Formats: sequence, C-alpha cells, structure tokens
Amino acid sequence: MTVYKGQVLQYLFLSSPTFGEGLNRSLNYQRLLSDASQASILTEDDEACIQVELASERIIAVRHLTECMTLSLIRFFQYVTDQHFRPSRICFTHKPPESIAEHERVFGCEVRFSEPANRLFFDKELLDLPSLHAEPELLQLHEKLASGHVAKLERQDIVVRINRVFAEVLETGHVSLDEVAARLQMKPRTLRTRLTEAGTSFNQLLGDYRCNLAKRLLAGTDESIDEIVYLTGFSEPSTFYRAFKRWTNQTPVEYRNSRR
Repeated sequence: MTVYKGQVLQYLFLSSPTFGEGLNRSLNYQRLLSDASQASILTEDDEACIQVELASERIIAVRHLTECMTLSLIRFFQYVTDQHFRPSRICFTHKPPESIAEHERVFGCEVRFSEPANRLFFDKELLDLPSLHAEPELLQLHEKLASGHVAKLERQDIVVRINRVFAEVLETGHVSLDEVAARLQMKPRTLRTRLTEAGTSFNQLLGDYRCNLAKRLLAGTDESIDEIVYLTGFSEPSTFYRAFKRWTNQTPVEYRNSRR
C-alpha cells in the first residue's frame, strides 16, 4: 500500500517536535484528509490509542474501508517515525472473518473484532518520540497553510447546506434567498455574506443546481419536458427553455437526443 505523502498533514507531522505533538496537530486538521471519519487520541496506563468514528452507517457497513483506513494510518505513522511506530493491537467493530490469521499477519499485531469502537493501540512512549525533521519555523508555516485550507472548506459548507435546501423546496417554485435563509435559521444578510466569502452568490448556486438537475433528468430519465420544468422549479416552460439554452447552448430536446 502506498504511503500517504506530500500533503499538509505529513508536513505538520514531520515539522513537529515529537510524534505526539504532530499527531495532535494533525487531528486538528483531519478534515483536510476526509469527512468520512473523525479520529481522536486516548491514553490509558502505558498505552495510547486512536479511536476512529465513521460518519455514517453506510460507511460503517463497509468493513474493507475501515481496515484499509487503519492500515493506511499504520503505514503513514511508520513513515513519519522512521519505522519506529508499531501497533500493539487493533479493535474493529465489525464481525470477524472465518480466520483472523491473515489480518494479524498484515497488521503485525493482535486484531480483535466485534468491539465497541474502532481503535488502534500503540505504546504511549511513542508520543514522546522526537522528530528528526522538526523545524519550528516550518511548523508555523504549515499550520498557517492548514488553517487556510480548513477555513476554505468551512466556507464551502454553506454551499452544501443550500443545495440540500434546494433539493427540498425546488418543486414548490418558491425558492428565494429569504426562504432558504429561514430554513437555515440565519438572517438573509448573513447568508449573503457567507456566500460572498465562499466566492459565489445565491443566484449562481440556484442556476447551477437547476442546470445540473435538468441535465440529469434529461439524460438519465424519460420524464417529459413539462415534468422536468416542474421538478426544476420553473413556473413556465418558456422560462425553462431560455435558461437551459443559456446554460448549455442547446435546447432541452437537443441535449436529450445528444445523450441517447
């Protein structure tokens, strides 16, 4: 398995004074890696562990994803500690296979299944392991870079939330900034400001959402044009035709025929 390299989390690890400090800093910015899980570090007696909570039941059901993520963590920790990292045991929430011998061979430690949480255990002393690549000046630069990336993701969160509201209300034909702001429990001015910070506008998002929805319905379903007009929140077919022509330089019929 290829080691995760060349990203800001790796640089945070390598430029931190110790493995433990690098780990804690990286957990603060783990969203840069994935939204599919949330990791935290716990210590007990002479052991430390990383507990990983998956974001949804659909992800939890994919046992191979959990095992792959755990192996990726081990490989990455070995890389940033010059191979000093060794897991002491691993716990998975999913049920065991018929034989766990291959799992213990691959992970290099005891592996338990049907546990309350997904956990990766290791010797607590590793948290104090000095980094051979520690650079205080670079650490500040990397933290600033990571903070900037997280802030950008947080600005984009509002776009995701608005698109969810569009999915709920578009068919009603009553889609306005005031209506969406009310559903998001914020003032219209606040919503407008958040969108400006995200580099977009309400009308731009609404147009993009309608365009993408219309394309999917035209290319992937047999819905009539009149039904698509309704589903995309337009009050009149003529308004929909003009908008679609502006978006794609094709009429809806031309677009559908070109995708069949």
